[in-house]
Amino acid sequence: MITMTATRTIGIIVTHGRLAFELLETVNLIVGRKDCCAAIAGSDLSDRELTSRIKEVIEENSDKYVLLFVDYFGGSCYMNCQRAAHGKDRIKVISGVNLPILLDFVTKEGSLEVEEMIEHLVQRGRESIKVIDVW
Repeated sequence: MITMTATRTIGIIVTHGRLAFELLETVNLIVGRKDCCAAIAGSDLSDRELTSRIKEVIEENSDKYVLLFVDYFGGSCYMNCQRAAHGKDRIKVISGVNLPILLDFVTKEGSLEVEEMIEHLVQRGRESIKVIDVW
């Protein structure tokens, strides 16, 4: 098991449409601009182009642990993240990305080991889904 601190981690948000850019922009509006995230929109790219772009960002951050945040498990963005990460160390794919997950990632970056961060983010994502009765 590789143990690295989250300060050496980058999050790459890969989604359909412009969702990745909008999520990242919203995070930046709330907590300020952070250098630990990148956004890639998969909709305007072929599978080959998307996989290539993901690989480029991974290579630009080869000294870091990479968390690939995708919108939909099993979708094309997920599959292309899997292709880009195939055979590489220090990469995890987390599906079901949402704003609470990303906010926790950027605000807790540097305070948790990578495996702890991943567990925390998955739990945070689950906890952020609520059903509220409206009267």
